[in-house]
Amino acid sequence: MTHQYDDISVALHDHVAVVEIQRPPHNFFDVSLIRQIANAFDTLDDDPSCRAIVLASDGKSFCAGANFGSGGNDTSASAEFTEEGFMSTTGTLY
Repeated sequence: MTHQYDDISVALHDHVAVVEIQRPPHNFFDVSLIRQIANAFDTLDDDPSCRAIVLASDGKSFCAGANFGSGGNDTSASAEFTEEGFMSTTGTLY
């Protein structure tokens, strides 16, 4: 796996991929993280050597909640994109 992500790592071993959220200690979700997880899952879904995906996290909490208010200059967290990113990720999980 050659993709690089800012807030997750992806490792594939013996047909099992581990996607690890790396925002310790509490691993808050935001639009960027949702997008990265969805992209990683889509990439792994296209990889015939991947048969299972484990979603894990580094730190004290798996995920302590969402942070969609990342500042007035960040327009990536619009209602449309947040819904799109969430649906993409949950659709991929399902």
